[in-house]
Amino acid sequence: MAAHFTPLHVVFPVSQREQLITQFLREVQETGDVDHVHIDHQDGETGLCVHYQPTEITPEAVEQLLQQSGAQLAAHFTRHSFTVKSMYSVDCALLIESTLQAIPGVYYAAVSYPAERVVIEYDGRLLSFHLFRDAIEALGYQLSPQFTVSGVLRRYQQLWLSFSCGTALTLAWYYHDSLTIGAWYLLIHIAYICGAYHAFMHSLQALRRAQIDIDLLMVLAACGAAYIGQWYEGGVLLFLFSLGHALEHKAIHKARDAVMGLGRLSPKTAVRKVQNTTEQVPIDLLQVGDRVVVRPGERIPCDGHVISGASSVNQAPITGESIPQDKVAGSPVFSGTINGQGALVVSVTKRAVDSTLQKMVQLMLDADAKKSPTQQITERFARIFVPLVLVMVTGMIVLPPMLGLMHWHAAIYLAMQVLVAASPCALAIGTPVAVLAAVACAARMGVLIKGGRQLESFAATEVLALDKTGTITTGEPQLGEVITLGNYNQADILRYAASVEQLSAHPIALALLHAAHDQGIDLVEAEAVQVLIGRGVLGCVEGKEIVVGGLRAFSTISSAVRTLYNQALSSGSSVMLVACDGEFIGIITVLDRQRPGVIEVFHQLRHYGMHTHVMLTGDNAAAAARIANAVGISDYEADLLPGMKVEKVAALEAMHQGHVAMLGDGTNDAPALARAQVGIAMGGAGSDVALEAADIVLMQDNLRALPGAYALCKAASRVIKQNIILAVMAMVGLLIAILSGQLNLTLTVFLHESVSILVVLNGLRLLRFKPEKWI
Repeated sequence: MAAHFTPLHVVFPVSQREQLITQFLREVQETGDVDHVHIDHQDGETGLCVHYQPTEITPEAVEQLLQQSGAQLAAHFTRHSFTVKSMYSVDCALLIESTLQAIPGVYYAAVSYPAERVVIEYDGRLLSFHLFRDAIEALGYQLSPQFTVSGVLRRYQQLWLSFSCGTALTLAWYYHDSLTIGAWYLLIHIAYICGAYHAFMHSLQALRRAQIDIDLLMVLAACGAAYIGQWYEGGVLLFLFSLGHALEHKAIHKARDAVMGLGRLSPKTAVRKVQNTTEQVPIDLLQVGDRVVVRPGERIPCDGHVISGASSVNQAPITGESIPQDKVAGSPVFSGTINGQGALVVSVTKRAVDSTLQKMVQLMLDADAKKSPTQQITERFARIFVPLVLVMVTGMIVLPPMLGLMHWHAAIYLAMQVLVAASPCALAIGTPVAVLAAVACAARMGVLIKGGRQLESFAATEVLALDKTGTITTGEPQLGEVITLGNYNQADILRYAASVEQLSAHPIALALLHAAHDQGIDLVEAEAVQVLIGRGVLGCVEGKEIVVGGLRAFSTISSAVRTLYNQALSSGSSVMLVACDGEFIGIITVLDRQRPGVIEVFHQLRHYGMHTHVMLTGDNAAAAARIANAVGISDYEADLLPGMKVEKVAALEAMHQGHVAMLGDGTNDAPALARAQVGIAMGGAGSDVALEAADIVLMQDNLRALPGAYALCKAASRVIKQNIILAVMAMVGLLIAILSGQLNLTLTVFLHESVSILVVLNGLRLLRFKPEKWI
């Protein structure tokens, strides 16, 4: 016997999800009380199917067992994301990441230098957040800025140190003839200390953990130059290196600020209504259920719904929509959006920290820490390549003088040049800064991209599979006709059907409810309502068993009823049979409408390179054909249960090497969204499920932003490739020029740092992305 329960919401870390779910199922099954447990894709959401003997254990006991096991397992796995300040380079992020990963009980740790973000997943039984904070602070980094210098120095610390290095070096060179040896050495040492401070401190931390980073190569190059008496060239190296890092950091701050700026749109205070008076309070003090007054022209301080008043609200910060949306009593509103000319009284539905705006900011910051495949490859390359460079440079210093091919001064000088040229700084920073800029730009479009992997996967997508109802169509079907089959009139048939469906949020159910309301039909409360998954619904109305659904909901159907049913289907409508106590009493048809502008959306997607679109729907073939022909989709599959959509997506991925995205409204499409290489949920504004579950979220409840997001991902993928090619070509070109005697150390450093800044600026171009200029 199989029993289905409400899906058990156990949060598993992304990196460990498959292993942990397997472990969870094994733990439940090993209790001996159940025969078999497996993932259930036949439900509207992915849940569990439990096979058990009813003589051995009751359904209530099974449910309790699942809850206990799931809650226990969930308590073992915790996820945190937070900001780390004072990182100096990509190497700092890699050092923190490797330190966290080395802690027993940590399952996953990722650190983004551009976003200053840490994402960590760990066993909550063994570890606590304070342990990670102490480990990071022991490395010299801070979870919040705590410098003792002034605010200006704190913000521009790297620039000040670089400026001090350059000033001391210039004074030492200009006044060389008039300075005493002691004063000259003092200026030179000041230049070296200021220029090498950050690189040396972070390299020292890495060496303590037996790691070699890119910064160490530059410090060694400067020390090598000083050792052979080339003090000025070593000083220029440190000046240009520190200046390049400072400018790079400032440029990256622009992309980071584009993300953080979204969070600053929410006002700091709100006008809370208490009985007949109002008071101004910080938004952090607002609680669910509080009433907030929003005056004309003000930003809305919270997520909530309107209880009184009417106005138009500019929702561009959340959805990217340029046209203000009308808001009346019952309408949802979001923190950071701008009220129009009318005053509103809003009931708070989420605390400030849980608002849609704040969740978007947190998810965007976390996105850069979720590394793309390209970034993972470049980081692995750097970890192997940097030690090899040190071995190669050591050989260049030792072997040529031993073989009599070169004087040791010249060998050291040449080796220091190679050390600088072979430092993969540009290679390390090129991908993460492009991802951060693309994520920030997408947010302005009203699209949330959850990470670099999702970005690159969507850029490679060749096939878009998508749901029909609520995605291509409005999801608000209207009642077509009610066909009577027995002694009941149309009003009775509609009353029975709507009474059974009144607790459902399915679009067809809503069409019946709206029609009953418009016709003044009074509904009654149905009893013992059961959802027949993928088939229909049944319940008791006034002591009669009412079943509403398609052909799958009934075991036997007469030929006459089937003929009428098929005739209704031929019009392209969605059709439901209504039965009362086992007797068919009527047929109800509803007709859905395509979304405005959807044809243009598919045209733009084809223009940008996504030529194949496949519609997957649970609706009948005639209704699917009508919509598919109307919007220009040639491939479609109808009469699909949620589990069958998963199979179709899997088949498409096998056919197209995994380059498939699935688009849906995030409800009954959840299994297919999870199965696809890229899951895209539509209508994410106010939907916590869509924000958490999908790879990409369209915040608007339409498809208009999808082509722009696809074009942006393709552009970002090209920028990442450009940065990698530029970095590798520059490295190879510098090495060739050095070995052929065309460059000195100063020029080598200048060109090396110029390339690093260039790849950062190339990535930041995505902040101003416009499809018509890139595609």
